[in-house]
Amino acid sequence: VYVPSRRTSQWASALLLNSWSFNQDLYFIFSQSAVSYPHFKMTLDFVKSLGLVVQQQGDEFFIPKGQSLKTKEYHPEQDKSCLFALACFAVLKGQAVFLNWETESLQADHIFSDILQKIGAPVELRKDQLIISKSASLKTLNVSLKGGPDLFPMLAVLCAKAEGLSVLKDISHLAFKESNRLQKMKELLEKCGILVKIQEDDFLIYGQREWGCEIPPFVFDTEQDHRLVMAGELVASLNVPITLKGKASVNKSFPEFYSLISF
Repeated sequence: VYVPSRRTSQWASALLLNSWSFNQDLYFIFSQSAVSYPHFKMTLDFVKSLGLVVQQQGDEFFIPKGQSLKTKEYHPEQDKSCLFALACFAVLKGQAVFLNWETESLQADHIFSDILQKIGAPVELRKDQLIISKSASLKTLNVSLKGGPDLFPMLAVLCAKAEGLSVLKDISHLAFKESNRLQKMKELLEKCGILVKIQEDDFLIYGQREWGCEIPPFVFDTEQDHRLVMAGELVASLNVPITLKGKASVNKSFPEFYSLISF
């Protein structure tokens, strides 16, 4: 099987997760330069920890037939994309303290603490706690999101609050998520008075430190995309008169979201 890799790694991950008890040997090719490859790598390590034998040579993978679970207990990491959502609210509104912070992680979104430092947020690692605090002002950002595309919507909102040009790179595949996140985030930020350009694989944001006071009320359709709900609520926290459609879709990945952002 040749697994396409230009738009997503989810097809390769699904292949791995469904290879248990397969009645034939499975051989597939998936590029290590694929979009969101770290997410596939995390799935690969997960199934191996459950006892699946996977032989890898470069971009080629071989899974012998007839395998079954060797262990039925697994302790997952904290979901870093959910923590990032809370961290973004902390950067603009207050403080977030994450307990039992794992300094090593297979998740691509683990890089969010480094990115927040680059954008000017106070970030402190104290023993096993990660502390994100409100920033007096944000810096512009130039960063690739090829490995961590789930950071894009909320990070785009933060960049819109940084005075000057920010560039989020390697993002063209985001047109093929639950929604076309490129066009939807462009729509959202432009309704907030922020100039945005999409140039090939780059998302350009001409941020302004002060905005939100004179924006006319508007409705934003999230198209049932949970990441857009989070980004829309981050915009709303800036006193922007926004009404979100499709808010319940946040339950797909983060059912505790609304209870945790209540302040």
